[in-house]
Amino acid sequence: MQKRVFAHTLYAIFIISIAVFVLPIAGMQIASAQETDRFDRLDSDRDASDRSDRGDRGDREDHGMIEVSRERVIGPFRDFSADICARLIQVNERLQVEIPLPLFCNDEEEPPEQDMGHIVISEVYYDVDGEHGSEGANEWVELYNPTGVPVNIGGWSIGDSASGALLPGEIVIPAGGVVLLTQGEGLEILWPEISESVEIIVLGSPINTGGLSNSGDALFLRNPSADLVDSVSWGTNTDAFDPSVLGVGNGESIERVNPDIDTDTSVDWTSNSNPTPGVPGALQQS
Repeated sequence: MQKRVFAHTLYAIFIISIAVFVLPIAGMQIASAQETDRFDRLDSDRDASDRSDRGDRGDREDHGMIEVSRERVIGPFRDFSADICARLIQVNERLQVEIPLPLFCNDEEEPPEQDMGHIVISEVYYDVDGEHGSEGANEWVELYNPTGVPVNIGGWSIGDSASGALLPGEIVIPAGGVVLLTQGEGLEILWPEISESVEIIVLGSPINTGGLSNSGDALFLRNPSADLVDSVSWGTNTDAFDPSVLGVGNGESIERVNPDIDTDTSVDWTSNSNPTPGVPGALQQS
């Protein structure tokens, strides 16, 4: 950031130097040529076409001003030099120069960039209906990688405490990809719409102690150093969010509205009456 500001500062100094030292000379040369031309015209008997041509150039002669301007470039620095941005500078009585200062002026604050450099929990199916198996064994959690690089989550844990279910082996989520975590086998049979490209991780044990509670529960995703990566809580549980994500009915899921935004609050989430395992942000796309 400091290098960019320094570079644009040099740019502004360069433009101002041209305005102060070079353009005045050009202005005087033009003015001198105009004065000479005017006196030559007084001594000569021009025809009508010459007088018409002289009249066409009368604006420059009468106003005696060179205007140099460019469209200003809007950038992220609101107050850095707002007092001089796009100011019309009076170099002398015949010359005005409007100097743009790229990336220095901004009438409105730009929204802060959202830090999405981590894996997120993007959908949770905790209240299993009869069509899709049974409670505990066929609950599932969707993890999404919003970053631009593959992320290995092998050795991470997920659960309602620091000692959650351990993710086995090497599990690499590609950039923009997802994985599904579940306790038991057969998720791809219960949900045939799951793409073959989506990896399903069978944990062999409940994601949370006793499974995911329908009335209220929480999930904490941690890396091998036990650092919290992402979390969510719903219903009566406020361990991750307060207020928590509203609970859903049987056969529904909670889903992150925009999988590329994480504000660590319940506003990131909504209910999905038609769960979409393996498709993060499906509600936003519909």
